[in-house]
Amino acid sequence: MTKLTGRPNGRPRIYTAELALCICKRISEGESVRKIARDNDMPDASTIHRWVLEDEKGFYKQYAKSKGIGAEVESEEMDEIARTEKDIQRAKLIIDTKKWNLSKKLPKRFGEKLDLTSDGEKMGNVDVSKLDPEKRKDALNNLLGL
Repeated sequence: MTKLTGRPNGRPRIYTAELALCICKRISEGESVRKIARDNDMPDASTIHRWVLEDEKGFYKQYAKSKGIGAEVESEEMDEIARTEKDIQRAKLIIDTKKWNLSKKLPKRFGEKLDLTSDGEKMGNVDVSKLDPEKRKDALNNLLGL
């Protein structure tokens, strides 16, 4: 215990619902685990990551939801930067960096690859040669948006 605060020395290591809620709230606001862990009253990054990996009292689900919300916040920030930043080159660099990060963190939501596999499951091949010519033409026009 410290004399000034009356609290134990060091960072918290024991999981509590209040601490998890605080961490997830900050993540959902777009803060990184590394930034949160810089605060002396927060657990270090390895402790937070251990809680995620071990799903400490259901923390994984709460953390994953917060990361998704944080990604949406980051996406909204890109829109705001595009509308308000005066220096176009600076705006482009910031937005490109954020886009790249989002595409790596959440490729299904923000990646450039179009997934045509029905939620990750492979779809069977369609043999268009068995369609009559009019239906084939209609299907191609629908696909091309004509």
